[in-house]
Amino acid sequence: VLLVLLLADRMAAGRNMKEYEGTTERGPQEGVSAEGHSYSSCGDDTALFHVERVRLEPERISRGSTANFRIVAALEAGRHVGNLESALVSMRATYHSTEVFREEDRICDVAEVCPLPRDGQQFQLVYVKEFPIYTPPGPYEVELRGRVDEVTLFCLRVRFRVAFFRSSSYSVNPISV
Repeated sequence: VLLVLLLADRMAAGRNMKEYEGTTERGPQEGVSAEGHSYSSCGDDTALFHVERVRLEPERISRGSTANFRIVAALEAGRHVGNLESALVSMRATYHSTEVFREEDRICDVAEVCPLPRDGQQFQLVYVKEFPIYTPPGPYEVELRGRVDEVTLFCLRVRFRVAFFRSSSYSVNPISV
């Protein structure tokens, strides 16, 4: 049984897909990584932030590892919102469609700079999450939703797999800022 799990894990890691980046134009934003992580917008066209790129590092998440969710976004030029720094970002994680984690943070607690830039300038939101050694391997989906008052800033779904074992070539890609 262990050998079957190891082989299935290796086969899932061998996928070769396109770059993990969204579109730069307004509209549905989605992407896929080399490891099969994917993301898509779950909001509508009224969202005030345009998500330009999502990175999940390391590429291969395994039990007992730390993952970095890095989101590059920009406030749509010419669109204004009240007190942006009072915005909240909620993170909801599901495993096989069952909620396993939920938290809510102030946007300035996960933004690399605060106050956030306005008028189309890019900024980054960063979540660092540890996956305990007892984390079940398999498919996960994380929904990230930003809002201020009743206004939606963004909504994003990230889909990925947690591996049973770390790869023998395991390495964390350096984070460039």
